[in-house]
Amino acid sequence: MTRYYYTSAEDKKLAEQSFNNIAWLVFGKNNPDKIEAFMELFKSEVKQVNVFPQGTITYHLNDTTPGICRQDKSDKKIIIEMLGYSGSNSDQHSFIQHEATHEFCHSFADLLPMVFSNHPEGIIIDGISCKNSMGLIEETDPETGELVGRHYYGKMFNETMMDIISSMGINSFDSSNSDKTVDDILRTEHAAWGNSKTGYSMFTSLTRLAIAAFSNNGFINYQNIVNSGHGIFDITTRMKNGELYRANDFLYGILFDQLHIQREFDRFMGEGSYRTFCEYLDDLFHRSLGNHRIESDEVKLVMNLLPDFLNRKMNYYIQQGIIDQSGADQIIGNFNQIWNSMQIEYDAYFTDSEISDIIERSGSSSSRTGVRDNL
Repeated sequence: MTRYYYTSAEDKKLAEQSFNNIAWLVFGKNNPDKIEAFMELFKSEVKQVNVFPQGTITYHLNDTTPGICRQDKSDKKIIIEMLGYSGSNSDQHSFIQHEATHEFCHSFADLLPMVFSNHPEGIIIDGISCKNSMGLIEETDPETGELVGRHYYGKMFNETMMDIISSMGINSFDSSNSDKTVDDILRTEHAAWGNSKTGYSMFTSLTRLAIAAFSNNGFINYQNIVNSGHGIFDITTRMKNGELYRANDFLYGILFDQLHIQREFDRFMGEGSYRTFCEYLDDLFHRSLGNHRIESDEVKLVMNLLPDFLNRKMNYYIQQGIIDQSGADQIIGNFNQIWNSMQIEYDAYFTDSEISDIIERSGSSSSRTGVRDNL
């Protein structure tokens, strides 16, 4: 059973609303049975939620780390800790609201794979056991169980998605003056959302580009789904061939099964590609948090790779009759909109020759299926 600690009614409400911000977005307001079922898992696996007054310094919290969702090493249970409204001023409230929702979001990403992962025991890739672990993917030796390699990967995607999801939840359920929809957050850069900026904000556009690349239905209006009282992460879409696919493999995987993202990426880019990709992104992420400048050429590598993934996927889908041309065009158009805006955001301008190379690699220079062929 979860034990709660807070010093004011405002901080109690902060914890309750932060949970609801995510639960309503994940399961939908009209699905109380699903929320209640998850709450039972939450009560079992989250042993503490502590909301301390501002200025409190603990082993895990201070001015630079105002919140954390961590696993207790002694019993593997989850502890959520944060600095709340007590002792704060009004200028801090927006950030406190976002930080609290962010930490609760971590707990959802940690717990949901326990129930929904298709590979609860992990999978073997290149002789390494890969398994969902606290929102990341853990690397171990399949024989000894000891951590190997980087130990964990997917940190950049995990942290930036917690920010993105938190902004979606706050704007949808916990704000009286926001006119930004879930779809606005998916389409536009962080500065346009009207939410507090965090240390992860500069990377959210890379993650939004990945979300667009993993789409299987470009016509979905996610805000309409939220308004109808349903969750947006595990929805399915019927493809042209009659099969049911996840509407977006990334949105589903980031909360319900991180290995699902890896499986879909490696399916088109080669076994082990997702792990290598995440390791590169995680390096950029950690360097940025250490105040090292990220060069535009380093961002361009990511902007170059994701079109290759989407091109291969769309070409395969069309060849196999999984999607029709208009469906592919819509997905590609959504992707290109984000890709174009990122050139300005990151000052990562591609030359005409570089864009031509991307189109040529897609094998679609004379058709309408290739990403970047509509510039």
